Amino acid sequence: MLLHALPGKQHAVSPQGCLSCHHGVVTTVDFCGNINGVSYVASGGSDYAVVVSHVAGGQLRVLWSQKDAHAGVITRVLFGVGMACGVVYSAARDHVVRLWSLKNGDLVGSLNFHTEKVVDVCQSPDGRFFVSASADDSILVYDVSDAYRVVMRVECGEEPSCLAIVNNMVCCGFCSGGIRFWPLPSLGIHYVSPVCYKQHRVQLRKRNRSPERRCCYRRRRRPIASFPPHVGMNSGPKNE
Repeated sequence: MLLHALPGKQHAVSPQGCLSCHHGVVTTVDFCGNINGVSYVASGGSDYAVVVSHVAGGQLRVLWSQKDAHAGVITRVLFGVGMACGVVYSAARDHVVRLWSLKNGDLVGSLNFHTEKVVDVCQSPDGRFFVSASADDSILVYDVSDAYRVVMRVECGEEPSCLAIVNNMVCCGFCSGGIRFWPLPSLGIHYVSPVCYKQHRVQLRKRNRSPERRCCYRRRRRPIASFPPHVGMNSGPKNE
């Protein structure tokens, strides 16, 4: 057992950076470190705004700000990883999930499949799957590599409160005090990142020493998908 005393006021640590960028309560923040050597902070607030800042010279500086990002209080902001690197997700009480360009703050897509406020969002470690939970008692799983197509819908029968993905399982907490989990869909790989693709080629060359097989592999290889994978995605359910 380890016992530690709390540090006194004389040991208080000063913040490294300080920024005032919202006109109201900051309801959610997310931190993303070392994208091309730059660290970023995203925040959302009760003022319906989404703000992305970067760390420059040990201080936080606003990179871009969307004052009317949503028509309701922002409930969650999240930096995309893996396949979704370069995307900033935001969810709000207006039942919409929006996708923003990390570089300049342009709106690159909207996911308008829920009918009540979005309470939380999460993503798989490789960015392949994006998950949203809503007060409409549903959980949606999107395939990022397939233009954010909804590949799984869970009708919970009660309101979710939080989400997480661990070991290819979607874990959800509920306002009733319960916790449930479901496996992620088993889908074929539609997207291969440039880094993984190069590693895959190196592995094949080590296994296939024959020059003929290497040439055959070069002829059969598939082109690498380009970012962003969500170009041309639907903004909501299709009207029949």
